[in-house]
Amino acid sequence: MALFGRIDEFKPENEQWSAYIERMEQFFEANDVAEDKQVATLLSVMGAATYGLLRNLVQPRKPKDKTFDEIVAVLKEHYEPKPLLVAERFRFNRCNQKANQPVAQYVAELKQCASNCEFGANLDASLRDRFVSGIRNEGCQRRLLSENDLTFAKAFEITLNMETADRDARQLRGMKSESVGAASIHKRSKVKLKAYNGGRIPVLGQIIAKVVYEGQTVTLPLLVVKGNGSTLCGRNWLRKLKLNWEQIKHLYEAKCTSLSEVLDKYSEVFREELGTLKDVKASIRVKPDAPPKFCKHRPLPFAMKDRVEEELRKLEEANIISPVKHSKWAAPVVPVVKKDKSLRLCGDYKVSANQAVETETYPLPRLEELLATLSGGKIFSKIDLATAYQQVLLDDDSKKYTTINTHRGLFVYNRLPFGISSAPSIFQRIMENLMKGLPVVVFLDDLLIMGRTEKEHLHNLQKVLQRLQERVKRSKCEFGKTRVEYLGHVLDEQGIHPSKDKVRAIQEAPAPTNVKELQAFLGLFNYYGRFVPQQSTVLAPLYRLLRGQVIWKWTEVEQVAFVKCKELLTSDRVLAHYDPSLPLTLACDASAYGIGAVIQHTMPDGVERPIAFASRTLSSAEKKYSQIEKEALGLIYGVKKFHQYLWGRHFNLVTDHKPLLILFGEHKSLPTLAAARIQRWAIILSAYDYHIVYRKSEEHSNADGLSRCPLPETSDTGTAVTSALVHSLLVEHIQEAPLNATQIARTTRTDSELSRVYKYVMEGWPIQTFAKQNGILHTTSAPGHPATNGLAERYVQTFKAGMKKLAHTSLNIEDKILLFLLQYRTTPNCTTGQSPADLFLHRHIRTRLDFLKPCTKETVRKKQYQQKEHHDRTAADRFFIADDAVYLRSTVTGSHKWIPGLIVRQTGPVSYEVRERDSDTVHRRHGDQLRARAIAEPDIDVTESQAELGDGEDGSSSQEVVDANMQTPELLEPEPVVLRRSNRMTKPPKRYMP
Repeated sequence: MALFGRIDEFKPENEQWSAYIERMEQFFEANDVAEDKQVATLLSVMGAATYGLLRNLVQPRKPKDKTFDEIVAVLKEHYEPKPLLVAERFRFNRCNQKANQPVAQYVAELKQCASNCEFGANLDASLRDRFVSGIRNEGCQRRLLSENDLTFAKAFEITLNMETADRDARQLRGMKSESVGAASIHKRSKVKLKAYNGGRIPVLGQIIAKVVYEGQTVTLPLLVVKGNGSTLCGRNWLRKLKLNWEQIKHLYEAKCTSLSEVLDKYSEVFREELGTLKDVKASIRVKPDAPPKFCKHRPLPFAMKDRVEEELRKLEEANIISPVKHSKWAAPVVPVVKKDKSLRLCGDYKVSANQAVETETYPLPRLEELLATLSGGKIFSKIDLATAYQQVLLDDDSKKYTTINTHRGLFVYNRLPFGISSAPSIFQRIMENLMKGLPVVVFLDDLLIMGRTEKEHLHNLQKVLQRLQERVKRSKCEFGKTRVEYLGHVLDEQGIHPSKDKVRAIQEAPAPTNVKELQAFLGLFNYYGRFVPQQSTVLAPLYRLLRGQVIWKWTEVEQVAFVKCKELLTSDRVLAHYDPSLPLTLACDASAYGIGAVIQHTMPDGVERPIAFASRTLSSAEKKYSQIEKEALGLIYGVKKFHQYLWGRHFNLVTDHKPLLILFGEHKSLPTLAAARIQRWAIILSAYDYHIVYRKSEEHSNADGLSRCPLPETSDTGTAVTSALVHSLLVEHIQEAPLNATQIARTTRTDSELSRVYKYVMEGWPIQTFAKQNGILHTTSAPGHPATNGLAERYVQTFKAGMKKLAHTSLNIEDKILLFLLQYRTTPNCTTGQSPADLFLHRHIRTRLDFLKPCTKETVRKKQYQQKEHHDRTAADRFFIADDAVYLRSTVTGSHKWIPGLIVRQTGPVSYEVRERDSDTVHRRHGDQLRARAIAEPDIDVTESQAELGDGEDGSSSQEVVDANMQTPELLEPEPVVLRRSNRMTKPPKRYMP
């Protein structure tokens, strides 16, 4: 039977997988391919490269064992991963009709952009709005805006008809001047142009254009060159056109003067003195039933007392603090030495007020909101508020919660202090209300103003400065810029792009110089490898260097693979946009020569996706730090580097150095006896709402790889607190839990599933049911008898013996353990006849005895029988049946009594259930914990020595009943023993006798 059409092998560089499958399904339908043959047909025609990739993706199963739909889904997930929703919608909103692009093509492009935007039922309205906004013909746009009940189909029909009518009218009029930009009008030119640097400019041709400028109409030649650069006016144009040079110069100067005039007009805003926000006071609310927390002041070094007193005097003169005689609340004050040797006083509120403060919840702006607000902006200004919190006054009732305890007594803050957990939310709410109605984006103390034109931008900037009553940092502000960086993104007239600083630690990472550095980089890559397509193919040249027999040699092949890996790590497939609604994690690590940090989101499916990377090389002084100080420096570096992401929200701080959990625990008091450097870092971390988490080094490869491949630069940001950053050090969490403990407990009791979980937690899980359902034989040992688990006890003895043999060697403890494990795992076991490595790896590790391959099952049976025979030679045969009278040993600590009882049943080869004679209590006992007893005997306590007398000399127990009236038989006289004499004939040896 002849086939209709043909299907070539799939090539991802030429065709999308979904289009290929659509053609494949049509091929099946046209040729009546049965459903059971579709998998084989697809595997046969997809090509060797695609089939090899499929085999790797479905391991350990084979492709033929999958269904057609499963194969399609697996490869679609690989070739066409789900795009980022925010990026797709941004691309859709930037889709405008290009010059000379037909309306039909623009509609097709618009629908393609909307395919991944997940508009759902709003698809038609979104297409209509974008179509009306992006159409180039202003006449069509005005017509569409005047239509009532406009739909996307109707808008497309109207625009298509107008385009057709316009095209037909031009053809009828024969107006050649209307198509002067067409390629048919170009005249090939022999002119060779050169730029100012000597480079050649490729000339495509020349056209004659009609130029109109301020009432002047001139016909001038226009050279068309290859490229997208701006149009330049030559001398021939300048001679023909009469330009007002004075006006042009004035316009340029007016632009600069206008911006400077605005800044000069509001110069009061940029003064260095501390300002005050008028008509607004902050209020700190605490839980009604929270008890006051009063902490005594901490001892100060004698050298610091004078400096602390001077700083207290300055704060009191500035009316920032006021002395009080008594207070129920008090937090210890901690002095922090800044980089310029000046002093800053901070209150350690996490051990006092923060435990009782009711944290307000105020939403931070999301990335989607920024995109909507800043869309279309071309000129930007960024304003940074100075000492923002201290611009806000406190009400009288809230001042008592901010009390600090010093060696000079108690002081309260008159302004909102750093460190109070509700401070960020209070300030965000105040700024949102202050800037309400203005085209400005507010993110805590950072403001961003946008304008589509210079005039609009200056107008918006002036409105914002009019509202600002507090001071701003002139040095950290940017005005009238066409490109600014905000929240880790670069904003310009082209749109929003990721900042290069986010991925600089990856893009500029040096190539590995040894196997250890390569392993660290591969660990980082594999941590996010699930987002990278064709991972095994890309990493193949690098993994080759990890083989044991391969000599290290970094060639061009490895360099190309290394660069490709860095490009994939910094692509949109791996990186995620910052989203305030998603959990945030900061992972930090330190090596002997570098520190690294990565900030990432935990997605709804539990997968971690990075937002940005950072690393740097340690300075010569930092390399002399102890390891715990290097690890702590890594945490501080990460917190400072990503301060804009972390400020005012909760996040997890991940480290692989467990002692840091004690030093920097979020509920731990500051270590008073720790080094000054550690105390200063503890103050910095106390500013944030974090939960420090320990993670094993094997699971910490993302930050570990950055610390082992740091950027070739050093910085002293980790050695001191800079004055610019210290303003934001004592900031706490904005959000609070939406439920309290009472609501959770009440709901748990009413929920059927959670109530069962509660019952199992309190009373024990149904382990027997679970074991039966899963085919598990669950056996337990008798209490107080560890010898029952002989295998574990035997291993402990073997390990101790092995370590004693290695005690006199020069190896360190780690090498001794490794050597013991190697010998133990390659030594055949006396029971199984095989080494642990053979049983675990299912292959032999080459040894001198690897040719011995006894049958494991038969060997175990024989050895067990031999072991039992050997044990039975000297062991007493303690076998009991139901209702046997025994003594059972008490397991109470310090007790050596034997309690009378009866055997209930046998639970194992040497285990029994025994009921006490005087009660119904049933015990589980091993045979070694039981002794036989006579049924009729007085009710007395039996000691251990007396119980031993109940056994015969051969260890067997007597079960006879003793009758008290039975007469004892007379003992027979023993017969005399007859001495035997030897009857052997002896012959003395013959000796030589001279």
